Amino acid sequence: LIESVTVDDEENAFLYLRLPAESASHFIPKWIPTKRCLAEMLEWVGLSDLTEIPSETSDRTVYLAKRPSD
Repeated sequence: LIESVTVDDEENAFLYLRLPAESASHFIPKWIPTKRCLAEMLEWVGLSDLTEIPSETSDRTVYLAKRPSD
């Protein structure tokens, strides 16, 4: 089970750089994958049996990922 903040783009695989707001106390920039990028990263490490689980928030993606059966 993996949950991540994602950019809602299922056609393009890229990482989006979210810079911190100037007024924010949190000053670390964040790299956020698109949904497709997250799926491709999981497949790259051998977890190709992916099922998306509905999330309560629109900026989060939850996958149940399994290793394929041999």
